[in-house]
Amino acid sequence: MNTRPSPRGHIPALTFACMAVILPAIQAGELESLTLQYEAAKKEWQASRRPGPGGPFGGGPGGGGGRRGGGRGGWGQQQRPPELEPILASIAKLNTDASLAYLTKEYGDADPEIASRVGAAILLAEQKKAVSTVTRGFDRGGNWTPGAKVRVLDALARSKSEDGLAFVVRHATNGSDALRLLALGSLTLRPDDPKAVQTLVAAAKDRTLAVRRAAARALRTAKSKSVISPLIDRLAKESDPQVRIDVAQLLVDLTGQNMGLVAEDWKKWWEDAESGFAFGAKPAGSTRVVTPKLSYFGIEVSSKRIAFVVDVSQSMLEAPGASGQGWGRRGRGGAGGPGGGPGGGEAKEGERKFDHLKEELTALLKKLPEDSLVNIIPFSNAPQPWKKELHSLKGSGRDEVIAFIRGLTTSFGTNIYDSLELALKDDRVDTIYMLTDGEPYGGKYTAAADIVREISALNRVRSVKIHCVGFGPEAAYLKDLSDGNGGDFRSIGGEPKPAAPPQKPISTGP
Repeated sequence: MNTRPSPRGHIPALTFACMAVILPAIQAGELESLTLQYEAAKKEWQASRRPGPGGPFGGGPGGGGGRRGGGRGGWGQQQRPPELEPILASIAKLNTDASLAYLTKEYGDADPEIASRVGAAILLAEQKKAVSTVTRGFDRGGNWTPGAKVRVLDALARSKSEDGLAFVVRHATNGSDALRLLALGSLTLRPDDPKAVQTLVAAAKDRTLAVRRAAARALRTAKSKSVISPLIDRLAKESDPQVRIDVAQLLVDLTGQNMGLVAEDWKKWWEDAESGFAFGAKPAGSTRVVTPKLSYFGIEVSSKRIAFVVDVSQSMLEAPGASGQGWGRRGRGGAGGPGGGPGGGEAKEGERKFDHLKEELTALLKKLPEDSLVNIIPFSNAPQPWKKELHSLKGSGRDEVIAFIRGLTTSFGTNIYDSLELALKDDRVDTIYMLTDGEPYGGKYTAAADIVREISALNRVRSVKIHCVGFGPEAAYLKDLSDGNGGDFRSIGGEPKPAAPPQKPISTGP
């Protein structure tokens, strides 16, 4: 037997044979370990989303679920289910036929929340059939929520495959208006891609108002000179007043110039500036197309179709700057009564966040034009709107809504998702002002990242501007919510805490 050492750089054929046997075995072991982790996490995740039995508060005698349970409307039920995405990502990155087969099976799950997470994970696999697997199974059961569709459309838009982008472009161009609006939003993830930009420019000329509005918002991310001239043409031809303002404001933001709403002035400027134009110019003069005369906690108010979504949890009885949890402030007097709970007492009347809210909102409502349509949606454990839909300030409307605000009291819970969802269901609402002082507690979604994602997905169909006001340092997620929905953010009485870093994918390696 030849035992001489192999020449340097030469690997014996026996070594290759061993690797061919050992490597698949290792990969199979990793897959088995990850799938066991995933199945356990999936069961816990599904259990966390089931409503608990009993009363509206969950937990306690007759209540359901404890901290993780409660479901929609449950008070104090902050969802902290396990993260499925890191485990799914680790399975996908095994890049074996067996791992892809397992994910493909899971992609057929009847729950759109599960299926869409799996679909996004499949695209992490470096296999040619990954994109085709995802596109074939997209909304297969026809029951996917907007959030589920957005999760997969965004993943396809981010994928390196041209087929993934082509799928998004096709749905942004054809099909139902609702799906087109979702896909248009996904194209913002490819601001430098000519196909994505061309699709958005074409959508800005669409016959459907909602599509034009969505395109105008999506084009904010584009950094291509090719969009300037079409936007100027759109400004000249647009019939909807709000879209005209949006297009003109987009031109200001992209170019650093401000020619207002006069398309001819924009055309003349562009004829001279086009050849030497470069993005990044500082704004010259005013950066607002329309100078607002009214404001709400420093945020401009120019719309006449507004929903004010306002937090009336117990912690709003504290002074600005106090850390609002929105649920554990049970004082001696109960909901709305005097007294403070552990961690902070009630501030004096006039110094409380609750008083600032009432004063600011009342002052604004006294100044809004008579033809304005408004609704007030106070929330604690659940939204309790003033009216079922927007209501006119004409006649007795102004006095009625001011009286409603003066009569507000506090209660327990901070049900943000259900309250925003309710506001978006009113088709006439084009602007929302969201105010809260703490972390979400209660509702369909209570993790801040879930609320931002799901509300932003719902709003792709509506294109409502969502402005956010945060009392205290607990509301950092509100900036993400406003940034993703064309709005502004104001922090009152404390800097927002930074968001928690994303969880790293699980590794089964050494």
